[in-house]
Amino acid sequence: MKLVKSALLAASLMLLTFSPSWALEPEEVLKLTVEESGNYFYGWSVDVDGDTAVVGAPRQWTENGRGAAYVYTRVGETWQLEQRLISPDVAAGNDRFGYRVSVSGDRLLVSARFDDDLGDNSGSAYLFDRSAGSWSFQQKLNASDGVAGDQFGLSVRVSGDWAFVGSSRESVYVFQLADGTWSEEEI
Repeated sequence: MKLVKSALLAASLMLLTFSPSWALEPEEVLKLTVEESGNYFYGWSVDVDGDTAVVGAPRQWTENGRGAAYVYTRVGETWQLEQRLISPDVAAGNDRFGYRVSVSGDRLLVSARFDDDLGDNSGSAYLFDRSAGSWSFQQKLNASDGVAGDQFGLSVRVSGDWAFVGSSRESVYVFQLADGTWSEEEI
């Protein structure tokens, strides 16, 4: 299913606490950072669901090219790095994996808007599932009518067995999980 002239919003993560009087000035509780230094755009995209937070770093150099997503889990009052994810593509180049992220329970959607599978900067999105505290790649999504310049993955949202991926062509693509496979829904 392709929704035309629609947009998705990305969430932001700010861990705050309020004083007992519910003052208008919140206090910072925690600042999530990475140990590596550099201009990685760490925090370019963020999503939170319950005790899981995901932070995109689309310019970080990795073993497979550019981009990473950091998954944190909260144990008590402490947020801990659970896993650093990189593109499962062997040579992702400058795909910018982690440009947008979305998490829903044990499912994660990460975009790479400059992926070149369907032409320069056509874009893609990757689905991961968590089992026993470990995230594993499930499937790569591309637009059925994708072409160069689409930037599929400009926005993403996953909710249960549904995934929504926006592109620069003012379109949102809808995917559903059925029988272990994600498929684009048709109108």
